[in-house]
Amino acid sequence: MSERKVREWALPYVNTFNTYIDVGASIGDTSVPFISTFTNIICFEPNPNSYKKLLDFNELTCYNTALSDSEEEVNLIIPHQTNDPEHGSIAEERNSKWKGEQFVVHTKTLDSYKFKDVSFIKIDVEQAELKVVTGAKETIKK
Repeated sequence: MSERKVREWALPYVNTFNTYIDVGASIGDTSVPFISTFTNIICFEPNPNSYKKLLDFNELTCYNTALSDSEEEVNLIIPHQTNDPEHGSIAEERNSKWKGEQFVVHTKTLDSYKFKDVSFIKIDVEQAELKVVTGAKETIKK
């Protein structure tokens, strides 16, 4: 997902600009450009190396966790150097084919955070999107 895609494909359908949740935020490429657009931006990034880079932006609220449909410990695999974190995944379908740097990460549901006034959710988690949406049903309904 790119900033351009968010701007062109999604933002025209956003009616309010309260809270933006970026699931699979990486190093902030799809969060930082919208700091002045949304009142709050909340980022979820399980890769500890990417997460550290997100902390450079005080305007973002960041969680070093993966979102899913349950709470558990899973493997995050980065299929190339950890300083190039794109395409890391916790999805078993992906991980069965990938080799690379591995991290054990904790998953939670988006609903467990009980966020209010959510205007937009971007999810880019390399084949684990359905699990994220399943764990976000109540947030989406609100």
